[in-house]
Amino acid sequence: SYATEIRRSALISANPHSNSVFRNRLSQNWELDGEVGSDKDISRLYKYGKFNFVDPSDFGKFEELWKHSDDNYRYCPPRPVTDRGIKISRTENFERVILHYMPPHTPYSDEVIPANSNVPNNPIDYLKKTGDKKGVYEAYLNNLRWVLDDVKLLLNNTNYDDVVITADHG
Repeated sequence: SYATEIRRSALISANPHSNSVFRNRLSQNWELDGEVGSDKDISRLYKYGKFNFVDPSDFGKFEELWKHSDDNYRYCPPRPVTDRGIKISRTENFERVILHYMPPHTPYSDEVIPANSNVPNNPIDYLKKTGDKKGVYEAYLNNLRWVLDDVKLLLNNTNYDDVVITADHG
């Protein structure tokens, strides 16, 4: 059953939406550093029907790494997610370990912005104002490489037969 599969799973999330989905059942919006998602963001999901939410306690392990974000980032960077994934795979016995990274989501880390670039951490408004598609795309690719380098590290340090990589912004 799905309940058994969920119990045999570890979910490690760097995404603050885990709070609005798993803990608040979409009844309230996410909040991070005083920035609140709009009501429209959450309420638009209900057009797809009723949801049967999984409770965090239904997982064999559920950790919200976004609560421990580094002060240098607006969200949890890839390395803590990778480190937890490696440690769990080596020390615990889960059938699946689900790691939810944030990059390549904006804001981009300063360390991935191309040298000599005017692209800011949050390039959307910059792109609209300047039309600098090449600069924004290069920053995006660097942000994507930042997380994919960690995925490579994860894969080199775990022994899973099957791996699925997916993203909402990748």
